[in-house]
Amino acid sequence: MSKKSVKSSAKRAAEKASASEPKKKLKAAVECEPEKVGNIEYVHQLKKGKVTDEEELQDQVDGQIAAMNKIIEEEGMAGLKKRIRDYRKSDEVEKAGRQYIKDNLEPAGEDEDGNPLAWLHEPDMATGGKPTDVTRKGKRRNNSILGGQANKIADSILAMPNDTTKIEAKLTILPAE
Repeated sequence: MSKKSVKSSAKRAAEKASASEPKKKLKAAVECEPEKVGNIEYVHQLKKGKVTDEEELQDQVDGQIAAMNKIIEEEGMAGLKKRIRDYRKSDEVEKAGRQYIKDNLEPAGEDEDGNPLAWLHEPDMATGGKPTDVTRKGKRRNNSILGGQANKIADSILAMPNDTTKIEAKLTILPAE
């Protein structure tokens, strides 16, 4: 079985920066304290008879990671881990998230091609998002693909050292069997 690996958002950004940033800025970045990067992997098995919008799936992964990194910047890795543990203690966080959408947002509807949409929690509440961290709409199928992996991703985050300063992710797409 062959795997197709999609570049992480951080790698794409680094490639863009290296092509366009002056060497002075790159040298300054090297002199800063090194980042301590934690890595996670989202995996999706393509299925016969179902269409996966891989580009939009990657976009949703990028949104998850950007939101996790924002929490790390503001609260540290210990803060992100606390949010995950708080979520796991009770189903109240998830209930509050569902209620927030119901009370404050219109139904997500469909995209121009008729694909059902969902409101996206970024990050997913199981991976540290608050009930009010609803940022945008995305394809419901892709949201379900990522949501189905939230506990595995949360476990990976909880296993990372507390001095982790950044999370990077890889999306691996497995071919249909």
